[in-house]
Amino acid sequence: MSFSGSTFFYDYCPDDVKTAMLGMMAVNDLAESSFAGVTAQVQCYGRIGMHAAAGVSDIQRNGFLARPTTKTAIAKNDRGMFQGLPEELRITAVMVAMEDAPATRKSNVASVEAQREMKAQK
Repeated sequence: MSFSGSTFFYDYCPDDVKTAMLGMMAVNDLAESSFAGVTAQVQCYGRIGMHAAAGVSDIQRNGFLARPTTKTAIAKNDRGMFQGLPEELRITAVMVAMEDAPATRKSNVASVEAQREMKAQK
């Protein structure tokens, strides 16, 4: 590419652009990591939905499922998974749970009733 004289080649790139690019990522590894994680989930579990595969990939990449493995690490981080979340996320999770509680309870009661009816029919 150096023979083309293109401004996309480092030697011909203006100094102000070089300065602006300092500290920037030169590759798209983060985006590719997401795609690779989703692909791996789909390949391993076949009929998993894309939204679920993306969610599992994000959870793994962000370390949400990481648990301490030694007693010392557990003692240092004994707050639990929920309490280890940032405060804004804990508040949001509780608010969503409170808003969804009536519908969830109704759904759960309907499921238990359907199960009881099927058991009685058997």
